[in-house]
Amino acid sequence: MTGRNKENQLWQLWQKLNFVDHMEKLSLRDCDITDRIILKCLTGISNIRVVDLSGNSGITQVGWKGLADTLRLRRQKKRLVHMIYQQEGNSKFVIDDATGKQFADMFHFLHRLDLGRCTISDIAVRHFIEAFSDAESSAEVVRLDLTDCQFSQSAVEEFQDVNRRKAAEVVVFKELDEPLYKGTFCSCFRCCCCKKRDS
Repeated sequence: MTGRNKENQLWQLWQKLNFVDHMEKLSLRDCDITDRIILKCLTGISNIRVVDLSGNSGITQVGWKGLADTLRLRRQKKRLVHMIYQQEGNSKFVIDDATGKQFADMFHFLHRLDLGRCTISDIAVRHFIEAFSDAESSAEVVRLDLTDCQFSQSAVEEFQDVNRRKAAEVVVFKELDEPLYKGTFCSCFRCCCCKKRDS
């Protein structure tokens, strides 16, 4: 199926998604979603409690800005509380300055954001830290999951500082000097916590 054909066939789904107001969870993992596609269904995505957009590297800062703006504009009506955007395998996806800013803007509207297995630039980390610092009272995010992400040692120290200030494990991450656990994980997206608790 060509890209244009696929987009046309999915058009009805995107139209219907904008009228959804009762869906709890939707996985669009590895669906070749691009900015053009996500911009068609922002209202629908904001109406679903848990959305998994992992593996859709065609979404750039344009698509993420559209989602952040939609969450802001629909603050009282939106249902989205948990967004997942993990990268699998050998993906070279980097959360850069522009994308990091859009994710940081979502901290005000989401309870949980899972960015596992991404590479995060220092300037993106700076946006994350500023969102936690500038909006101590209004940031809704209670869990930023960065399990198996790649970032600098200075980022580790900044994330540790956020957790100390909040007196909670708000930012979950694997420190650089920890070995990567090779066991079997559950599918609840809390792998780093579940495995430790069960062992």
